[in-house]
Amino acid sequence: MHGTHVTVLFVVFCIAVAAHTINGLYLTMATDSEELRLGRLVVKLQVLSFCFAGGLMNAWIGIGLEKILFVLLTFHGVDAFRASVTGITVTGLLSFATTIRNFVNGTFPLELWLMVLPGILAGSIFG
Repeated sequence: MHGTHVTVLFVVFCIAVAAHTINGLYLTMATDSEELRLGRLVVKLQVLSFCFAGGLMNAWIGIGLEKILFVLLTFHGVDAFRASVTGITVTGLLSFATTIRNFVNGTFPLELWLMVLPGILAGSIFG
């Protein structure tokens, strides 16, 4: 996929997130939590396609899957806290699997990892 296409998709996604957020101002998602109906084919297809798009965004710009998953889950009425934790957990599991694969293949970027780790630590403490 060409870089321009990814940029356009990301802009469309940002507009959708903004619209979803504005719509959320008029809803009480914290009290209107529902279970995700994975028994429905349409929901399964949405989850698969949104996660695939999020994976493409992660590969291209380093972020995306957790945000797309959060938007999809809250769109289906899942509590915002549960949707956030789910998105972060899925991203963490995928990152762990990729880290193990890179370590086994000998392509683990240890210098880069050591360079960004202090910033992540400081951000988690102060942010």
